[in-house]
Amino acid sequence: MKRIFAGILLISIMITTPLISYGDNISTEGIKSLSLEKAIEEGIKNSSQLKINDLEIEAKKVELSEARYQEKKYKKSDFSIGTVEGFQLDANMLSKKAEFALEEEKLKKDYIIEDIKYNVTRAYYGVLQSEDYLKVTNSNLENIQRNRDIIKKKFDLGTVSKSDLLMADIALNE
Repeated sequence: MKRIFAGILLISIMITTPLISYGDNISTEGIKSLSLEKAIEEGIKNSSQLKINDLEIEAKKVELSEARYQEKKYKKSDFSIGTVEGFQLDANMLSKKAEFALEEEKLKKDYIIEDIKYNVTRAYYGVLQSEDYLKVTNSNLENIQRNRDIIKKKFDLGTVSKSDLLMADIALNE
């Protein structure tokens, strides 16, 4: 019965120990505490997508002012912008098009901000989950070490075989 229990324990240890090696080189001393809100602010502040979008918004504002200037020229000259398939074009058609393009860019900016919030939140909770996983892995390593020490003492007393000690050593090394 003891051998079956020890065998099951060793097999479970051998299965879980490869996961330990990933957390060995990580030090939590250099990790700085950061709240979710602060992380989102940093993500928004450092986003290259938002900077590009701000430039596109500025370009659309310039296009809007150019369209309004063109419309003023047409109004002063009493010249029609023209017709498309028999429909008279509205006198402020150019500015409407530019206004819609500007609104579209502003909506894109809102979308980018929400996307950044989502991605930062997901990454933030991923880090918290990884931190918990690291704690579990370190605890598992301590348990394996204790188990190896117990098996070593039992081997010294002659109650377990050399193969059990070697299996414990292998589990610890993994």
